[in-house]
Amino acid sequence: MTTLITGGRGKTGFQIAKLMREAGHRVLLTSRSGEAPESFAAVRFDWLERDTYENAFKVDSNITKIYLVAPGIVDMLPMMKEFIDLAITMGVTRFVLMSAAQCDKGGYTMGKVHEYLEKIGVEYTALRPTWFHENIGTTYYQSIRNDNAIYSSAEDAKLRFISSTDIAEVGFDALTSNKYLNTDVVILGPEGHSYDDVSCSHTNKVLGRTIVHRRLSKTETIQFYRNIGVPPDYSDVLTEFEVDAATRGAEERFFAHNTKVIGKRGLRNYLEENKSLWMVSGA
Repeated sequence: MTTLITGGRGKTGFQIAKLMREAGHRVLLTSRSGEAPESFAAVRFDWLERDTYENAFKVDSNITKIYLVAPGIVDMLPMMKEFIDLAITMGVTRFVLMSAAQCDKGGYTMGKVHEYLEKIGVEYTALRPTWFHENIGTTYYQSIRNDNAIYSSAEDAKLRFISSTDIAEVGFDALTSNKYLNTDVVILGPEGHSYDDVSCSHTNKVLGRTIVHRRLSKTETIQFYRNIGVPPDYSDVLTEFEVDAATRGAEERFFAHNTKVIGKRGLRNYLEENKSLWMVSGA
């Protein structure tokens, strides 16, 4: 039996693929190019191109499980529903959805997909991680390098940054066991950090130069996300996540969730291991 990994070149998908292969499971990766690293079998798939939805099943008729990484759009349910329905007719019986801690069942974006999976009665798990370590290396890549700054509207919220490796380990368990069957699991980092902590206490020391947290209004944060290439509607959603953390105690709510996993890997380790991303010549 084969597990299909959508987003096979992504932060979590590729790590799950490696864990699966190491444990002797057969995997097929998807990517928009149809290529994958390290000699993994791969097939072309693009959420925005419906004629690619059947590709994986033409390549491998034994796919029974799928790791679902959603497209980066807000109204994702219609296209994901179409693919999920197709997959079920092809013999898929279990889905593991990469969602987010901020996405309650039936709520924002992936929350609607979570609700649909429960409704149709398939085996499923919704992974709900908090803020990725890797966000510091993507969202704030340019601002740390060019402005020596992190921009956000999260204020003093203590965010539970989580390693993609910790997330992948939970995803592996969800695909290969019944540990998290038919539920959602919130995945939290081992420590809470405000963006003041990230900039002043951690990034400063790792890089050896002054990095500051610039506090933005909601409108300014939306514009920041748009300026770095995030689609307008998704910029609104990401900003709402930050405001929710700052003003509505979202992080405390996540910690109170019935099914949760606390990761083992701290943010400081990620910053140390990846500091070359933000190093500037002559700094």
